[in-house]
Amino acid sequence: MLCPKCSTTITTDLKFCPSCGQALPQQFLDKDPAVSLGMKEGVTYLTPTHHYETPPLKKLDDIFQAILDGEEQFEELEEQLQVMAGNFGEFEDLYAAEMQALLVQESNRFPEDDYNVQMSYLLRRGLQIFEEGCQAFDQFFDTESDDADELEAAYAKVRDGHDFLCFAMELARERLIALQEVVTDLEDLDDDEEYVLMDVPVEDC
Repeated sequence: MLCPKCSTTITTDLKFCPSCGQALPQQFLDKDPAVSLGMKEGVTYLTPTHHYETPPLKKLDDIFQAILDGEEQFEELEEQLQVMAGNFGEFEDLYAAEMQALLVQESNRFPEDDYNVQMSYLLRRGLQIFEEGCQAFDQFFDTESDDADELEAAYAKVRDGHDFLCFAMELARERLIALQEVVTDLEDLDDDEEYVLMDVPVEDC
């Protein structure tokens, strides 16, 4: 297929054009969003509780606010969206698929630990919402709309997708720190010190 924006030939199943960052049409979407997001019954899924202020998002926000104040920065807005879309696309191509496979594997091994399910959901949902935001911006630009509500809705989607991925990375970092602490505790044990692992009843925790 060809990128609808820059006509670059896309030879793999990508969500963003590697050349211009354009969100690509998804031809084979799962009809059940719960299935496509790896959702399970009985799990309360986490969502970000605040906005994450990363440099790319801060730059996008500054441009967006300038436009709301009446400045003509639509070209700068489109360029920054392309940069972010390119970054998201690279993350998805290089890491997301491998991370998802590992999360599914670990979820099957440890079904009682919902960390893997939560992480999988956050990653998938973040990429999905971000893509929806890019498509909403594309529609805004293509129709040359002057509807401020439409512009704000597109920006909110991009920001929310960004927040979901940042939240996923935060959870991953917290889990890594916790694992490192366990390893450190084990390394601190004396070589001749004996210890046993035992099951602790839930009511005692």
